[in-house]
Amino acid sequence: MKKNLVFLLSIFIFPYLYGQNPGFDQEKLDKIRYYNSRQLKNGLSVLDLQSDDSSQVYIRLFTDLPESTTKQYEAFISAEQQIRQNTIIRLPTTWSQATLTKAGLLLSKDAYGYFVSCPMEKLDTALLLLSQITKDPLSTASDLEKAKSILRNKCNNMLKLAHSRIGRVINGLIYGNGHPSTSLLSLKQIDGLSIKKYRQYYSKFYRPNNSYLMVISPFSADSILKISGKVFGHWKKKDVPDKKYKLKKIEETKIAYFDTLVDGQYELRMIFPFALHPFTFDYEKSELLSILIQKVLKRKLINETSLANTINASFQNDKISGNYSLNIKLDGDSIEKAIKLAIESMDELKAGNFLMGDLQQSKQELIGEFKNQKTDEQHLTWLTINTEINNLSPNYYAGFINDIENTEKQGVQLLANKYLNHQAAVFMITGRWYPSLNDVIKLSENYRIELYGLDGGIKRVIPKGFNGFHVLDDYVEAVGGQQSIAKLKDLSILLTGKYEMSNDEFFVKAILRHKAPNNYYKNISLIRPKKDTIFLNMEIYNGVNGIDSTMQGKKHVEGKALEILKYKSVIVPETHYRKWGFKSKIIRADIYDKKYVFVVGFNNQAGQQITDFYDVDSGLRYKRVIKDAAYLNERTILYKEYREIEGKGVIYPFYKLIIGKGTVIKLMIREINTKYEIDKKLFDFD
Repeated sequence: MKKNLVFLLSIFIFPYLYGQNPGFDQEKLDKIRYYNSRQLKNGLSVLDLQSDDSSQVYIRLFTDLPESTTKQYEAFISAEQQIRQNTIIRLPTTWSQATLTKAGLLLSKDAYGYFVSCPMEKLDTALLLLSQITKDPLSTASDLEKAKSILRNKCNNMLKLAHSRIGRVINGLIYGNGHPSTSLLSLKQIDGLSIKKYRQYYSKFYRPNNSYLMVISPFSADSILKISGKVFGHWKKKDVPDKKYKLKKIEETKIAYFDTLVDGQYELRMIFPFALHPFTFDYEKSELLSILIQKVLKRKLINETSLANTINASFQNDKISGNYSLNIKLDGDSIEKAIKLAIESMDELKAGNFLMGDLQQSKQELIGEFKNQKTDEQHLTWLTINTEINNLSPNYYAGFINDIENTEKQGVQLLANKYLNHQAAVFMITGRWYPSLNDVIKLSENYRIELYGLDGGIKRVIPKGFNGFHVLDDYVEAVGGQQSIAKLKDLSILLTGKYEMSNDEFFVKAILRHKAPNNYYKNISLIRPKKDTIFLNMEIYNGVNGIDSTMQGKKHVEGKALEILKYKSVIVPETHYRKWGFKSKIIRADIYDKKYVFVVGFNNQAGQQITDFYDVDSGLRYKRVIKDAAYLNERTILYKEYREIEGKGVIYPFYKLIIGKGTVIKLMIREINTKYEIDKKLFDFD
């Protein structure tokens, strides 16, 4: 059960109220700074606050349940949270409503325990009632069944709701996958709750050493302690099962992307983890910072750029978790722009570059919301207990308004620098992955991006510094991987095709031979139908030198032409691009033939400018555009019909369509032979 106060949580739920609440009294609030705190021998914390009211005393009894514990008790803790919110009051068998009325006891119940008001002379009677209420669980089987029904509905909704499933994944990134916020009670756990087991649970968790008794009365502190000891002293102390969790360290910003639209909108959530344990930071000033952040972002993202339509934020702060979460619902898919502006805004806050009018208005809103809370004794008893539980200064609530009013620019800057560390945060995006790929490419310059499924599994990783070689690595893996490719030593390829020119056409027949590591032979014949004309071309590369032979003669290849021959010599040239000094860049994400592709540019020492189109998911290349000084100095190559090479685990495009100015070449591989032993003499040409 979270100890975050209702008034702090309500900042994000209710509209801000500026008018004075008649139920708010600063003088009454001021008094809680003077409360006393002592413990009985059994560990029960007895708190008292002196009052001038001799007609009534006010008492609250609260047991502090752990946020999370061993698996066997987690369902009971969840059920107990529901039972506490049930306003039905069950009384011990020796008590009745008539007895309470006769004694002048007014008993009520809320999420923070039982509260009693009574005449001064009935203090011992009221304490006796509370001790008997606490002794045994008064909840009935019907109360438990009602709680179970609520938990079942929550469980079913949580399983279905995308937001809930995403939230658990994000919590795993922040706190680790073993953290309770990443799991969900199962229906089996809920159904296993019985009233018998509930009573066993109750006896383990309701103990004096995790309970607080708060009394507001004219009696002295010694008198309160003495009478409390008489009534509650028999209550046995016993360790309560509990678990502690450490915050998972986030070394650098990570973007978690979910390919889903929640409520039909793109959403950006920025989560800033901070040290755990409640109220270990300047909570009230942090809330002030939160309101100010929202004002700054609304101006930038809504008023000035129309990138977003809703911005809200909240602190999560309890015994097992802690973070600041900023949620931005976008009007479109401009994720990269929104993140950029959000970070700029935070950096401006850290530098003190914000409007003082915004700070002043934020103060008014936070103070106005604070004043919207009652300061009756029922609420004051809880504020006092909460102060004690969380080791707050006694002045924490009494001085709240004054602290906020005195927070200046420097104080806000200090808090912003302390909590808004976007270099060690998690950014969550829900949207459409494929249409957002160009934003993903831009963001990857500075951030690692992980594409998650709603089950928490990672479907794709875009590393920080994502570039053309990362895409190339995917291609190499897609066609078989480095190890399988390296096993191909001798390769003989037979292909045929058709060479179409604007005024003529040829049949093509070619033999290609690769011998690892870098020997290459090509013999190609062009036959013109009905004219019995044959054009021959042969290329040979032996790892150092190369020749180009045609019907006009043979010549040694040098310079850029030799460099290109070297590129052809490797069975899968892409495995050597880095070694050969290729330069790469990702140009954009696009759609080709109804498929999403990464468009990647390469430049090499042969002076070639290459533009490739790689399937985003499969990694295969579909298209290449080459510009160089060779024949058909600008040509487009289309790759189709990828097939495996003789069970070797390597796939190869068996069909290529080459398109140049006034020319179309269609090539089909007829055979790839890996068993043919290629004679090294084939590559001797001196």
